[in-house]
Amino acid sequence: MMQKGELIYRGLTEKRTKKFVVPRIQWKTAVNNVLMLLFCFLMGRAVILSEIAPFGVALFANVLQRKRNWGLYLLAAGLGFLSSGFNNFAFKYILAMGAVLLYGRILAPERRIRGDFHTALGVLLSFVLVNLLYVYLYGFLVYDMIVAALESIIGFLMVYVFSPVMDLFINSGKRRILSSQETISICIFFSLLITGFWNADLFGLSLKNIVSIAFVLLFSYVGGVGMGAAIGSVTGLILSLSGEPDPVFIGHFAVCGLMAGTFRGLGRLGTGCAFLLSNALMVFYINRSTDVLLSFREIAVSVIILMLIPLNMIEWLKQLFDSSQAIISKQKGYVNMDRLKELTINRLEDFSQVFHKLAQVFSKVSQYNVIKGKDGINKLLDLVASQVCSNCGLYKACWQRNFYSTYNNMFELISIVESAGTIKREHVPDEISKNCFQLDTVLDVLNETYEIYRTNCKWQQKIDECRSLVARQLEGISTVITRLAHELDIDIRFNKDLEDTILVELDKKGIHIKDVTVIEKPNGKIEVNIIKKSCGRRRE
Repeated sequence: MMQKGELIYRGLTEKRTKKFVVPRIQWKTAVNNVLMLLFCFLMGRAVILSEIAPFGVALFANVLQRKRNWGLYLLAAGLGFLSSGFNNFAFKYILAMGAVLLYGRILAPERRIRGDFHTALGVLLSFVLVNLLYVYLYGFLVYDMIVAALESIIGFLMVYVFSPVMDLFINSGKRRILSSQETISICIFFSLLITGFWNADLFGLSLKNIVSIAFVLLFSYVGGVGMGAAIGSVTGLILSLSGEPDPVFIGHFAVCGLMAGTFRGLGRLGTGCAFLLSNALMVFYINRSTDVLLSFREIAVSVIILMLIPLNMIEWLKQLFDSSQAIISKQKGYVNMDRLKELTINRLEDFSQVFHKLAQVFSKVSQYNVIKGKDGINKLLDLVASQVCSNCGLYKACWQRNFYSTYNNMFELISIVESAGTIKREHVPDEISKNCFQLDTVLDVLNETYEIYRTNCKWQQKIDECRSLVARQLEGISTVITRLAHELDIDIRFNKDLEDTILVELDKKGIHIKDVTVIEKPNGKIEVNIIKKSCGRRRE
C-alpha cells in the first residue's frame, strides 16, 4: 500500500521498484520561520527618537542564540535597516550585527547556552565598539557619546525583553501560563514591531495607526481593564517616541485601552465601540473640537480586523492571560488568608474560653457525705424526730429539757447504723433503751430512712463523678483548641515569587499543573505542594 509522503515508481520491466520519499512540509515550522523573518525585518525598521534603533540587533542576538539558520534572519534584519536608506545609519547597525555574530559564533561559542547575560553582553560590547569606530571616523561630539551610551544600554536591556518572547514564540503550542515579565515583554515587543511599519496611507488611512489600534483592541478584549490600560500606555509611549513626542497621545491610548477592557464583556463589537466612544470623549475633553487624534475610520477598520481574528486564537490568548491573572488573584488571596487566619485564631480562643468556663462550673461539685456531713445528720435527726418523737408524750422532756443528751443518743444510734448497716434492739446501749419508750419505732424509722439516704448518697456520688468526668473532658477540649490556635498562629510564609517561577518554568517544559504552593516554615525549611491532573497512565 502506498504510504502518505511516498512516491512509488515501477520500471518498464516492472521487476524493480524505486521508492522516492517526498519529505513532508512542516507547515507549523514554516509559518514560524516566516513570522520570525518578518519580525526581524520590522524590528530592523523600528527607530525611536529619530536616531536610536538597537532593536533589530538585540532581536538578531536572541535569534542567533536559538536558531540554526541564522543567515536568513541576519539578512531580514539587514534589509530592515537598509529599507530606511543606504546611509551610515543603516550600515552602523549592520556592522553591529556582524560584531554580535562574531562574538556569538567565534569568540564565545560555548557561552551561548549559559543564558541571556552573555548575549546581552555581546550586544553591549558590539555597540560600544561600533560607536567608538564611528567616533574615530567622523569625529567626537558629546551629544553623540550620550546617544551611543543610551543606545548600548537599550540594546543590552532589549535582549532581556525579547528573550521571553522568543521562548514563548518557539514553544507557543505548549504554553498555558504567562509570567508578569513575559506579559510586559510581549507588550513592548509588539509595540516596537508596530513602529517598524511604514508611515504609509491606504485610502487615506494610516497603516501604523490601524495596526496599533487593532493591537490595543485585541489585548484589551483578551486581558481586560489592566491589560488594556498597560498595552495602551506602552503602545502610545513607543509610537510617541518613534515620531514627535506627545504626552497627550500616550494618555489618549491608555484611556481608550482602559475603556475597551472595561466593556469586553459586551464582546468584540462592544470593545470596539467603547474604544471609539472613549476616543471621541478624549478628543472633546482635550481639544474641545472635532479634530480627532485617531480617525474614526481607522478605528472602524481596526474593529473589523478584531472581528476577523479566529475564535480559537482568541480563546488561546484568553487562556494565557486568564492564567496569569489567576496568579495575581492568588497573591491577593494570601492577604485575605492572613486576615482569615487571624479571625480563625480569635474564634478558636473564644471557644477555648467557653469550654474552660464550663469545666470550672462542672468541677465545683459538692463533696457532700450523707453520714459524716453535718447537714446529713441534721436531716436524719429532723426526719426521725418529725415522724416518731413529735407524737410522743415525752417529746418536751427529751428534746427541750434534755436536748444535748437526746442529741448525743441519736447521734450514737446513727453511728451504729453507719458501722453495722442496720440497727437492732440488742445493738442499742442500755442507757438509751431505758430513756426511750418508743425505741422500736425509732429503730424502724431510722433503718428505713438511712437505707433511703444511703441510696440517694450513692446516686449523688455517681452524679458527682459524671460531673467531674465532664469537667475534665471540657478542660481537655479547651486545651486542644488552645493548642490548635497556637499552631495556626505560627508564622508561615508563602514564597510567591518562587511559586510563580516554578509554575512558569514547569509550563515552559510542557508540564501543566493546576496549582503550586511554596511554604517557608519557621525552621528554615521549604515545603512545596504541587497539584497536577493525573496523566492517565501516559507516564508523564
